[in-house]
Amino acid sequence: MTTRRLLLVAVRRWYVLLLGLVLTATACLLVRANAVTVYWARTVVTVLRTDVNPLHNEGDSLTSLASVLVLRANGEPATTKTSSSETTLYGEGVLSGTRIRLLDVGRQWTTSIPDPVIYVEAVGESADVVTADINRMVAGLTADLTQLQDEFGVDPATRAFLRLEPEQPAVAEVSGDRTRSVGATALIGVVLTAVALYATDRRWPVAERTGRTGTSRFAIRQ
Repeated sequence: MTTRRLLLVAVRRWYVLLLGLVLTATACLLVRANAVTVYWARTVVTVLRTDVNPLHNEGDSLTSLASVLVLRANGEPATTKTSSSETTLYGEGVLSGTRIRLLDVGRQWTTSIPDPVIYVEAVGESADVVTADINRMVAGLTADLTQLQDEFGVDPATRAFLRLEPEQPAVAEVSGDRTRSVGATALIGVVLTAVALYATDRRWPVAERTGRTGTSRFAIRQ
């Protein structure tokens, strides 16, 4: 069907066109009102000590300390391990939640934690919620680190501390673009309306008016 033919059908079948546009507009409004927007942020927390000798490897003790911090934060050992520590919560299908875990460079069935690096991650329905979750988890790690060192009487001059990269993580919108959702819905609605016009015209065709008078089948004999 050509564009001109489609326009003619739309004029003749104006009620089908009107119904299609109304349904499309309604669908766009519903999509815009119910579209789920997901925000995500992550900061990398490294456990460091002020008196570390660059010629001496302190990684093992600090890695153990980082492991204790993660265990205290989660309340239990991690029960699920992904194939990579770089996977994200939203990438795993989680739309709302938080996670604190060690940087594990091992494979899915092995563990290898060479550095005292902790991933603090949050995903939620708003940027404010995600930022608040990140700040809350970092504050919890800092408080646990202070409590542990107080209990063991660690000298303030040699105490471990946490370094954040970045200190205030940027919150990213990772899914739920309403403009794209509405645009896609509108496009689908227009296409379906055109299909409905074509199907209606084929099912109930309208005779073209040519303005010519037909001749009789029977000729009058003179």
